[in-house]
Amino acid sequence: MSTTEYFNRLGINESTNPDLHLLNTIQHAHLLAVPFENLDIHYGAPILLDIDRFYHKIINKQRGGFCYEINGLLSWLLREIGFETTLISAGIHKENGEFGPMKEHLALMVKCEDQAYLVDAGFGKFSMYPLPIIYDQELIDPLGTYKFEHHSAELIILSSFKESKWGPEYIFSTSPRKLIDFEERCHFQQTSPESHFTKKKMITRLTPAGRITLHEDKFIQTVHKERKEMAVTSSNQFDSLLHQYFGPSFAFNGNAKK
Repeated sequence: MSTTEYFNRLGINESTNPDLHLLNTIQHAHLLAVPFENLDIHYGAPILLDIDRFYHKIINKQRGGFCYEINGLLSWLLREIGFETTLISAGIHKENGEFGPMKEHLALMVKCEDQAYLVDAGFGKFSMYPLPIIYDQELIDPLGTYKFEHHSAELIILSSFKESKWGPEYIFSTSPRKLIDFEERCHFQQTSPESHFTKKKMITRLTPAGRITLHEDKFIQTVHKERKEMAVTSSNQFDSLLHQYFGPSFAFNGNAKK
């Protein structure tokens, strides 16, 4: 495992100066370079909580992953270059107004320049830069407006401002976790019919001008806030769009590249 190869994957210059500028640069570059995707789940490749496997998939194979993989590997990089980094667990807000179980999402808390930041490159559509954990204050990011609120002595709610109103994204604890702590939920996410990851294939990535998202049944491209949507009607069309917009690393042709 090499920090140099990791920085090359992100397309940025390598640095070991753990300051806020570097932290911002890394999260932004991660969102541009590493897609959020669940394709292994649908192509029969088990996702195991192992940093070496994450590195091989994301760095060597030029793939993406979901939160355990992306943020799990990112935590390794940040520690290697000198950031004080903690794995934290979260429960995602559901349409019924409740939060899912803790550990269904893995995020990072990073101490930088005497301030704690929420770092999350594995949540799909999210903030461009790490968010300073400052309570009851609007935090303006190029990709949205966010706010942290105390839920209890141990839990914090992260909300975002969408469609003229505030709504929760997820609830999290700042208590340190280990990667193995997420094993049960990781297994659930990739095997249970109740998991939204098992329902259909998807992959999404930030672009310099917007975002590209490919679902099993539709392709969405946003360029300078102009959204275009196209129906996907066959697996061949899905594979073609996958290769065209996400690169040759995703040329599965219906089978997982293990």
